[in-house]
Amino acid sequence: MATAFDHALARFISECPYIAPHHPEVSYFPHHVHQADGEVISSALTGNPEVDLGEVRREIERLLAR
Repeated sequence: MATAFDHALARFISECPYIAPHHPEVSYFPHHVHQADGEVISSALTGNPEVDLGEVRREIERLLAR
């Protein structure tokens, strides 16, 4: 569930001309993935770099293996 900080960050992002909006309307905000077809889906990222780094590494490896 999104916190007050998440919503404030989303507002900043959506109003900043240098940053693209990041979909605060989705239930899994702020963790999401943009698919090649434009679909926005939930992400396995948690916001904890110690946990997320492994997840990011696995995704990079998956993409490189194509």
